[in-house]
Amino acid sequence: EKGRKEESKSAQNFLRFLEEFPLIVPCSYDGLGQRNVQQIRVGMEKVSCQSVFLKKKSAKRMLIEKGKKTIDAYKLNKAINNTHTEIIFFFLKSIQNLLDLDKLIKANVTFKQTPLRHVISCDVSVPAGITNLDPSRTAYFGAYNIPTKISKGRIEILSSVVIMKKGDAFTPTCAHLLQNFSLKPFPYEMELLPCLYNGKLLDPQQILSCKSSLILGIEKMQALSIGGNQINKLSIRYFMSAGINILKKAMAQNDTRASL
Repeated sequence: EKGRKEESKSAQNFLRFLEEFPLIVPCSYDGLGQRNVQQIRVGMEKVSCQSVFLKKKSAKRMLIEKGKKTIDAYKLNKAINNTHTEIIFFFLKSIQNLLDLDKLIKANVTFKQTPLRHVISCDVSVPAGITNLDPSRTAYFGAYNIPTKISKGRIEILSSVVIMKKGDAFTPTCAHLLQNFSLKPFPYEMELLPCLYNGKLLDPQQILSCKSSLILGIEKMQALSIGGNQINKLSIRYFMSAGINILKKAMAQNDTRASL
């Protein structure tokens, strides 16, 4: 019962924020710890942004229903097609907030011994240097062509050697190797999915690759347009949203009067 109420509240917030915020950024977070996810959420709340957890099935259901009325929801539904089951939606006020979100994501990367979906996500090397292994394990290194010598009663690796290649399957042998070398090479982080900005579906990495001065310049022009009551491509979404909110308040007042 409690889970249903929370899901219902999330759904209501999701649909409300979809209309209120100009920038909607869905993110997947497979394998990332809840503590890291929560730190990112709290960080974004500090800059007056909102977030909603939704399972992919629930999100798609609501977006399909909403998509019958708005093209924005239809586009956003397409953006999450290739994701997995857990999604968090961030509702941002500006592209500057997207820069804030990207910084928080990079600050909350964790590393594990097992790659996501058991596919090696990056080349893995054994670094050069003295290990904690005693000389009796020398033959083990020889089996993987890792050059060693005995130094101060320990095995020293003479040069870095790649032991796993990106794209290969992660096998029990791989797991055993990483345990022996005490390596956690596989990064887990929140992934930015295609986002919706003022009605346009965009690749967030393309936005982030632009110079922040250019981004802030565009948003300054948007603020000037809104402040001067000028309707153009940069400000039209704001005025439409404001008009819808005024209409909703007027309808609510009429309903209240009618009930008296």
